[in-house]
Amino acid sequence: MHNYPIVSVIMSVYNGERYVKSAIDSILNQTFQDFEFIIVDDASTDRTYEILQRYADDRICILRNKTNKGLTKNLNMLLKLSRGMYIARMDADDISFPERFMRQVDFLNKNKDIYLISCSYREFGSRYGKNIIKLNENEIKVQFLFGSVLPHPGFMFRKELIDTYHIFYNQEMKYAQDYDFQVRVSRRFHIACLPQILLYYRISLEQISENKSQEQKVYANQVRYKVFREYGIPCSMKQVEVLSKLYYGKDFLSLSECVTFLRLILLVCRVVYKNENRESQLILSKLLEYVSKIKGV
Repeated sequence: MHNYPIVSVIMSVYNGERYVKSAIDSILNQTFQDFEFIIVDDASTDRTYEILQRYADDRICILRNKTNKGLTKNLNMLLKLSRGMYIARMDADDISFPERFMRQVDFLNKNKDIYLISCSYREFGSRYGKNIIKLNENEIKVQFLFGSVLPHPGFMFRKELIDTYHIFYNQEMKYAQDYDFQVRVSRRFHIACLPQILLYYRISLEQISENKSQEQKVYANQVRYKVFREYGIPCSMKQVEVLSKLYYGKDFLSLSECVTFLRLILLVCRVVYKNENRESQLILSKLLEYVSKIKGV
């Protein structure tokens, strides 16, 4: 017998009365049942806390902030309270497949050198589609140059990251904290993504990624800039901003932006010529994919 759960599930919710019940029920209905579920209501002004209080499951621990603290601070608080060997993330508007935890725990048990994983997912809500992630670790790390790869509500990672290595979410990141977190973990440890679809990921006009998209891009660009620098590519923030514009589907560039992007490609070409490694070649190949999408003046 063990005194602590295998998995600690952490979730922060703010004004989530529309979807939070479905999210919680999807966790309680997991085929893998050895978990604790710590939920913090971030000073909601709707019926969220009332809905949370209806649950009488002993595995659920409900906290309530007197004032709104924001996602990043809440996650760090929840990480400190977690007792499980593994920590699983969940968002209050998404739905986990019943076998998610079973598959993720089994994978981490069998792959002791991997510290963080996520999963493929199916979009629903205001947009529908599926995202099957079949990238090896090097491809994931290269993709970090362009944006977040692993879906945050699909995260499961070893508690050692917190207790031993003190890797928390960066509290300076109001948005894109998951992007920053997975990049920092990948610098020191192996990461992976399960190709199985284990999560319904809600696309909604209410999401941060829609409502606060411009501010989110500013934070995400800070991460992109750091990743380029770590690969030895001395890019400018302006070059990163142009790449970000293409990444988010804005295919029209001004003449000056086209020149800026071309200079970024030349920088990468120099790195490829100097290093001749697989990662540099992948970076160049990925950048060149965007060239065909540009509609310049």
